[in-house]
Amino acid sequence: MAIKIRPATPHDGPALSRICLLTADAGQTAEHLHDFPELPGLVWAVPYLNLPTTWGFVMEEDSGEVVGYIVGSSNTRVYEDYAREHLWPVLTKKYPPSIAVKPADQHYTQLLQKMRVLPETTLAFAPAHLHIDILGGYQKQGWGRKLIETAVEYLRCEGESVFTDATIYI
Repeated sequence: MAIKIRPATPHDGPALSRICLLTADAGQTAEHLHDFPELPGLVWAVPYLNLPTTWGFVMEEDSGEVVGYIVGSSNTRVYEDYAREHLWPVLTKKYPPSIAVKPADQHYTQLLQKMRVLPETTLAFAPAHLHIDILGGYQKQGWGRKLIETAVEYLRCEGESVFTDATIYI
């Protein structure tokens, strides 16, 4: 089966959320850990399809199934500020800690209450960030490298200053 890498769209949200869940337990499925299986994806993947300064690419089979992704933000502080004002409050109302029974759900509902913010020293060194996730059956085949190369090329073409003072080794 052939796989292509293409830009991610908001319609890919359910697929990214599924992949995030299927790898959320140290690379293994976290389905058994959640009553709310969408939570890992809502925190670590889906926001990158809609928020300012974000971008993403997916690995898609000929069948249309998405089997991996890379998402990121070229400006972490702008991402954090926007999410703190517009996204996390909405999710906090939908997923209050009081509904969580399982420890993993408790972790995510509490995380939504007080999402971490990177310190300025970290942002001075690395103002951008990314997340990459590939289903197990597609790992160790060079797809991670291809996703990183795609992201790097995209950011270079966009003229992102992420790379002005950095050396990239691929």
